This record gives sequence, C-alpha cells and structure tokens, in this order.
Amino acid sequence: MRSTPTMLDLSDRPLVVQLNWKTHNREGRFVLKKMKDNITQNNSPEKKEKGGIIQNFKRTLSRKEKKKEKKIVDVFNHLATVVEPTMKKENGQISASVVLEKPSTNKDTVSHLETTECPESSRKGGIIKPIVCKQSQQDYGTWNGRAQAKTEQLALPVGIKFRENSEDAFLSAVMNYTNSSTVHFKLTPAYVLYMAGRYVLHRHHSHNQDTAHSHLPLEHTHRITAAVNKMVVMTEVVILKQNSLAGAVAFWMANASELLNFLKQDRDLSPITLQAQENLEILVEKAFKCLIQCLLTDLTRHMPAFLIDPEVQSPSATEMEGVLNTLTGAMSLLRRCRVNAAFTIQLFSQLFHSISAWLLNRLLSTSPLGEACSLGLRSHYWGATLRQRLSLVEDWAEKQGLELAADCHLSRIVQATMLLTMNKYSMEDVQNIQNTCFKLNSLQLRVLMTSYLYATNEPRIHPGLIDRVVTAAESSADEVVRSEGRDIQLEEGPDLRLPFLLPEEGYSCDTVRGIPQGFRDFLEPICRKGLCTLISHPHAGGSWNIFFNRANSSFIQDTNSPQHTEPEVRKIILRKPLNSGMGISIVAAKGAGQENLGIYIKSIVKGGPAEIG
Repeated sequence: MRSTPTMLDLSDRPLVVQLNWKTHNREGRFVLKKMKDNITQNNSPEKKEKGGIIQNFKRTLSRKEKKKEKKIVDVFNHLATVVEPTMKKENGQISASVVLEKPSTNKDTVSHLETTECPESSRKGGIIKPIVCKQSQQDYGTWNGRAQAKTEQLALPVGIKFRENSEDAFLSAVMNYTNSSTVHFKLTPAYVLYMAGRYVLHRHHSHNQDTAHSHLPLEHTHRITAAVNKMVVMTEVVILKQNSLAGAVAFWMANASELLNFLKQDRDLSPITLQAQENLEILVEKAFKCLIQCLLTDLTRHMPAFLIDPEVQSPSATEMEGVLNTLTGAMSLLRRCRVNAAFTIQLFSQLFHSISAWLLNRLLSTSPLGEACSLGLRSHYWGATLRQRLSLVEDWAEKQGLELAADCHLSRIVQATMLLTMNKYSMEDVQNIQNTCFKLNSLQLRVLMTSYLYATNEPRIHPGLIDRVVTAAESSADEVVRSEGRDIQLEEGPDLRLPFLLPEEGYSCDTVRGIPQGFRDFLEPICRKGLCTLISHPHAGGSWNIFFNRANSSFIQDTNSPQHTEPEVRKIILRKPLNSGMGISIVAAKGAGQENLGIYIKSIVKGGPAEIG
C-alpha cells in the first residue's frame, strides 16, 4: 500500500483504478479523498490513521481462500478492461454503474450482459468509498461449481492417471500380477484398461469432449493407438501362458471381450483403435478355443460312464455324476467370470456336440474290437440305457436355460437311440422313422439297421424297409449335409461346424453402475507403488457407457407414440440353490417394435426355484 497519497488526473477513472487495485496482490483498502477535506479519525480498533489515509490490518488468507479470491479478481480484471464503467453524482453522493458479464455455462455461447446498479456509496468525512456488488462474486462462485459438476457428469464413475514414463510398468502390474481367483469383480482388468485408454486420450486431447477425433495431431493419435496395442499384446501373452488352466482362460477371455466392446462402442477410441479391435477379436476366439479344449479334457475322462452296463455293475445314482459335475463346474466358472451369455451358449453347444459325437461314433463303429461289437450297443437294450442317461443331461440343460442348445446338439445321438427302441418291423413304420430320425444321414441309418442286434423273439427288420428309409435319407438329410459343404460320412467330427460369433450385446457395462465392489482393492497395491492415482468423480452419473455412441439411445422409443406403454415392474425374490440354476428356460427373440434380440423366459422348470418362489 502506498504510504503517500496520489492525486488522480482528470482523465483517470476511480472505479477502474480500484478494480485493478489487487492486480499485483496489493493489500488494504482503496479510498478517495477530496483535496480540501479533513479525514475524520476512525476510532475502530481494526484501523489506524497514518498521514490522512486509513490503514487496514494486514490479512493472512489460507491457500484455498487465496485461490478463490484470485478467481474473483481475474473476472473483475477482465470486466475492467472490456467494459467501461461510469460514475454519476446524485444528491451530493457518488454511485458507480458497471456493466457486468454473466458467466455462461457454455463457452461457445455469446455471454449475456446485464447492467447492475451498485448500492449507495458510503461517505464519511468527505471520503467516498465506491462499493462493488458482492452478489456478482457469489454468482461467479456458484456458476464455477455448477460448471465443474456438469463437466464431471460427463465422466466415468472413477478416473485414473499415471505418468507417461510409467505407462509400461502400470500396464504390466495390471496384466501380469493379477490372480484371477482373488479378484472380487472379475472384469476389473477390462475396466481399468478402458479407464487407462480414456486417460491417454484425455492427455493428448482437448478438454472439450465435443472435439472430433480427427482434430488430434497424428503424433497424439499414434501414442493412443500404441498404448491400446500394448494392452492387447499383454493380454495375449497372459492367455498363452495359462492356456491349459480353464479358470485363467475364462477370466481373461471375459476381460478381453469386455475390453473389445469398450473400444468398439467408445465414440472417441473406436475410430483410432481399429487394428487393436481386430487383434482382440482374434485373441478372444483363441481364448474360446483354449477354454473348450480345457473343459473337453475334463469331460472326456467321465464319458465312459455312459457305457457302464447296468447288468454287469449295479445301477447307481452316482454313475453320471462325473459328467454332470463337469458341466456344472463349467457353468459356475463362466458365471463367476461374468462371461457373456452368448459365449456360454456357444461353449455348451460344443460340449453337447462332443457328447453326441463321442457316443454316436462308438455306436456306429464297425470295428470288431469296438464297443459296438463287444458290448452289443446296437440293440434295444442299449438304446433304452443310453436314452435314459442322456435324459439326465437334458434335464440339467433345461435347469440352466440351455434347453435349445441341448435339443439341437444332442439330437443325432438321441435320434439314434430312438431308432434302436422304436417299431421298425413293418413298412407302415417307414414314415415314422423318417420323421423321427431326420438328422441321421443315409450311411448312419443303414449301419444302425443292418447290424442291429436282435433280442430273443424280437421280429426282424425287413430289407425293403431299410432300403426305403435309406433312399428317403439320401434326398433329405444327405442334401442338407452337402449344402453345408460337407461330405457324407459315417462318423461325426469332433468340432462343431458353426462360425464363432462375437456378441453385440449383453456386456456388463450396460448394467454395472458406479464403482464395482472390490475395484479399489484391486488398484490399491498398484497405487501404493506410485504407478497410478485414482481420480474421484463425485458428480458422475455412474454410467460406464457415458462415452458410447449408443449411450442414452439404446432401447429408446418415441414416448409420444400411442403404441408406447411402460411395462409394469415387479420385484421377485428367488432363492438359488448352490450349484443349480434358477429353473427357467430362456430363448432369444425379438419383441414387438424392437430391432435387437432380447432374452425371454420360455418355460419354468417344475420344482425349480422360479416355480417355488
């Protein structure tokens, strides 16, 4: 503060001088004094008079208060330079009128102007103190807080940041030191990698989310794609190292597919990570095949239980437990790892096909040393035995909601057992055989009937009937096989001849809200090493698809449409037993007015949790 007064020129504007008074962090109060007036002594304990100028005590502000004050000062400095204030004298008193600029919540919108009349200036002993309206300062602080809250709403539930030189160490910690059995939220790695991708994008991107990705410099785009490519490569290394462990493969397959969905749907990352997406698609398919191989290895050990002779070994309720427990374990693993439901259906389709092919090939084997000859499998007795054991698998599949997959991929072995047990002795049975065994080709039907082992007093199959059944199969089942590009063969191949399909929907990010349980616990050791820092977004909406192209647009219908009706929501509590399903059979279908497939309940299993609840 100046110790001596300064006389203003006629061209000086007092209010402008006062508004700029704190530009250089000056302390104290600016006052005006008439040249010929004496200053009245102020006996206030906070003020002292020195040379006719009132001296304020020196205030000490906290860092937070100084930061807030600086924001307010910056706004008023801007106003002082842009808008010319005016002074006017009424009734012997001076008041100041200044045009204030209301801060806008959108920096691209032209600001509104408002003229604010300050309250009457105080006058004591000839000292005139122009008073600046405090309401403008409060409005600015409120606007600033609202703007920050609005920005945070367009954010993930939690953010992450890390130094550029520690990027590799951070990604390595996420990928290489993750124990799939101890992670509470099994898709945590995918979510962390997506957060990392968003942070790298933000680091090289304008803070304005509306900026098009094409505005990014080429160098920045390369850095973003390089970071995402590193994520894919590290994921592949982890999967290949543990490709014989079903739990680890299922865990990383689920995370790889979830990360792929994040990259595909994100409006900013999707256009610049196309190569990474392609590599991830290949990697997910590799992981899927590795997982099938792991489960088939376990399942094959229990398959001989199907061929235990009830007459040689007394029938036991536990003879099929090995097969059913393997299927139950596989389902529990997929659910625990939150594998997409579409992958679950494809995987069990392969397992059901493998059961069917394993049994059917032994049933059709013409080798004298095979089970078909040594056990006499092509008979009514074994047809009934196998049918009863297959029904246990079908019942299990129905409880798990896999009824359609079991019906489709167990159909050949089921039809073969039905042929062994049904009437096939009269020409009148030809049509019934054709309707029942439509999945079996001509070679398979001929072997099953020509080498059939008759029981005592059982009628013989007429050769003419066999010829008619085989001829009908040549023009029906055989044509279907050829249309699929396959040859007519006696035995079934081990692989299911269906393309691998990446699901478009059903990912966890559509339903997960906020920060999943155990998410912070996963990152805490990495944060303690100083490799990353979590960023809290208290005003975020909790959605993980906030940056998706389809965010806020999925399943939106015109609410003004007369056909639009809100369904009634009912809350139902079901108690699911351990290692059991919910007791519902589901199907995929399109609802009225919907473009995408939905999941609907087809039937409720009698005695299951859904019926009891």
